[in-house]
Amino acid sequence: MARPSTVPSASRRRWSNVGPALALALLIAGCGPGEVPSVGPGDLGFGRLVFAGPLVAVPDHNWTTTEDGGWTFRGSATVRFRNVDDVAEPVEVFFTPQHLAADFRFRLTWDGALLLAPTAGKGSEIHATLPAAGLAPGDHVLEIERIYDGPRINHDNDMKSFGYRVGGRETSFAAERQESYRYLGDFLTVGVTGVGRQKYGGVLFSGPGATDIEPDPGGHAHLGLDLENFSTEPATFAVTLGGQRHERTVPPMEERAFRLPMDAGRQTARLEVEGAADGLFLWGAPTIEVAPETEVAAEAPPIVLITLDTTRRDALSPYGEDPRLTPVLDRFAQEATVFERAYSAAPWTLPSHASIMTGLYPSHHGAGVSAQFLASGFPTLASVLRAHGYFTAGFSGGRLCSHRYGIGQGFDSFRNPENFETAGDEMTRDLEGFLESHQRQPFFLFANYFDPHAMYRAPKEYTERVGLDGYRKALEGHPIWQWFDRGDSAAWRRIIDLEAPATPGILAYMRAAYLSEVSFMDAQLGQVFDSLRQLGLYDRAMIVLVADHGELLGEHGRFSHAGRLDPELTEIPLLIKWPGQTEGRRVRSLASHVDLMSTVLAAVGIAPPANDGHPLAWEESAEGGPAEVASPAAPSADQPSPAPGSVGGDRRVLFMEEHESRVHPLPDSLRIAPHVYGVQRP
Repeated sequence: MARPSTVPSASRRRWSNVGPALALALLIAGCGPGEVPSVGPGDLGFGRLVFAGPLVAVPDHNWTTTEDGGWTFRGSATVRFRNVDDVAEPVEVFFTPQHLAADFRFRLTWDGALLLAPTAGKGSEIHATLPAAGLAPGDHVLEIERIYDGPRINHDNDMKSFGYRVGGRETSFAAERQESYRYLGDFLTVGVTGVGRQKYGGVLFSGPGATDIEPDPGGHAHLGLDLENFSTEPATFAVTLGGQRHERTVPPMEERAFRLPMDAGRQTARLEVEGAADGLFLWGAPTIEVAPETEVAAEAPPIVLITLDTTRRDALSPYGEDPRLTPVLDRFAQEATVFERAYSAAPWTLPSHASIMTGLYPSHHGAGVSAQFLASGFPTLASVLRAHGYFTAGFSGGRLCSHRYGIGQGFDSFRNPENFETAGDEMTRDLEGFLESHQRQPFFLFANYFDPHAMYRAPKEYTERVGLDGYRKALEGHPIWQWFDRGDSAAWRRIIDLEAPATPGILAYMRAAYLSEVSFMDAQLGQVFDSLRQLGLYDRAMIVLVADHGELLGEHGRFSHAGRLDPELTEIPLLIKWPGQTEGRRVRSLASHVDLMSTVLAAVGIAPPANDGHPLAWEESAEGGPAEVASPAAPSADQPSPAPGSVGGDRRVLFMEEHESRVHPLPDSLRIAPHVYGVQRP
């Protein structure tokens, strides 16, 4: 198979994104009289906030408002604080329960340390002084937890008042500003926010103000920003660069694109905003755009990467399931390479997708391990292809592989799910529209089909294909399972927590319900393949189909996925059709998510950046293929064993690491499976 040719770029109409944290260093350059101080702990290219006063505080999403203008939460809730400098004055938090009750007792912690022992509240204010030693510049978290003497009951904890005081100056959280708190909180916690399209990174002003940034493009380039005015009044955004002032007025609750030419070398740019005192003003999605060194030829192969969310290997006909359930994949396997021993880099969505996009193990990219998102600055498959002239487009079917969690980095266009997921048929319509409009240019298309993820609610045609109604009889007399069958997510949580015993008949129902969703997804893939054929793109396209992880359907007494490393979660389907490939192959070499970046780039003649993977071959070598490990997890920092991917004799090391994540907390039933700790042999 010939690689596509590349030619020097004499001129470019499109520009490429160099990762914001890598190319755009947002540096504090001092604040004069009347100016607003700024702070951006850690990576100053991500999540920088400009605000007045010694600190800012934001209630998390567990807080909701009541009809009478108060606040309430169930169980526990947090408030995130950010401060610029050491706070010289005492800081006190307070809240007043709405109802008189002897059992209204609370525990308060500050950055995980006990702040206030449980005390009885009799309708009066509960307050606590924050420790001065715990107010170092940066982010801090106050957690308020309801304490119960008897069985835990998730009553609403209604509050008359709720706020904080700095040196006696009181700030109460206003119920009418709930959406503003969420907008600001999203920016502080995951670095992504926006009214409509989510914007990754940048600078957020809380109220009018000014600050300096010092971008260094390395050459002639353009600075790109998305301006958003989250307020009820028009706002004026201004940038002063090289002695020239550039202004843009943005109407209330709207956004505008902003693009500014820049000379080579580090330079200071002044950012200013004039607008409502209580407004939030976002300079979002910062990019420095430079012309790529090469552009791909028009005949360069299209690249299609589709992740099959929560899809077990044994659910597909190329791996042994009934071909009548996945006929599209059965046909696809006859002209593609089927990898029989592919392994996930992690047993849940965010870290596995981050590994697919970066070619790095979770311990190296950190997403879902040491961070709640994929940080900017890592070269991604999309950013590398974009830099070489490909138009890059992403379509996320599930929330955890959306732009909010950093997976959208490097894409010219990225569609987030509207809610928790995008249904498969809606996803297919979007993909067909994209293919129709971009068929005449080299493109990289990423799509995440989410349908096999719970809840299992396939259209009737596909439940009939598996005979699901017949299996439903086993649910009689089991109310939690019956509620699950109706789509009740609370019932699913109780099933995961092992509160609903599963009979053999119920287990058969679960597999049938799951397979109905897999069958529905298979049909959607068929429509995408048909569109590629009709547009004359299929034969020369590179098509990668891979699951992010599998699903437990009662094996080992467990359901769902996340913190365990059972084979049902880590053994994944991987099928690749190289450009021009027409005959099916089956390969026994070990493969991993971390191999996909290098594999795709090698197929189109682009040298990959340094990563943990290697290019996969479309057919087995005479020696049986490369003997590399596919590690589903990463070593602990103090683990003396070999690094992931290392080889010791004829043994391949499998590392495991259990951790908690606020993005995807681990139920007690989904802890590490010690029986799978061991080695993988070639």
